Amino acid sequence: MKLKNKVLGILKRISKDFDLKFDEKDIGILILEKKDVILLNYILSPMFTSFGKTPEERIKNIERFLSSEEFKKLMRKKYHGGVGKNLFRNKKLRKIAEKYIPELLRKIPDTKFIAYSIPLEEVALHESIHCLLMVNKIFLPKPELNEALTNGIMRRYLKW
Repeated sequence: MKLKNKVLGILKRISKDFDLKFDEKDIGILILEKKDVILLNYILSPMFTSFGKTPEERIKNIERFLSSEEFKKLMRKKYHGGVGKNLFRNKKLRKIAEKYIPELLRKIPDTKFIAYSIPLEEVALHESIHCLLMVNKIFLPKPELNEALTNGIMRRYLKW
């Protein structure tokens, strides 16, 4: 909770300094264990289409993913985080998720967007800044530009 509150405080300062809209009802910040972060990325990200084209299909194939080499590789990586629209607000998806990932689902707030990360300040802030930019409809044409903008903002506010 301490890390989440610190990140929320920094987001409030960023939104004030850059005149951005910020409401805690829009952004849910989740500090999770690595496995849960990987599972959220798996469900919400279109990069795991070999396990299903839709989040619903990927949830139904979660056991196959958990026993896959891809999951094992991800568990060996050091940093993990993600951001996106909170698709779990959709009743159909939520019902499917309740069957397969009930414990994880209970941790997800009812916000428009979610930023989730392992308990590491840089990762949590990085993903939360992405969320703040999404809420304010700030999208640059290339993913690497969005990363550069997020990292630039983060460096200004994080005490290394």
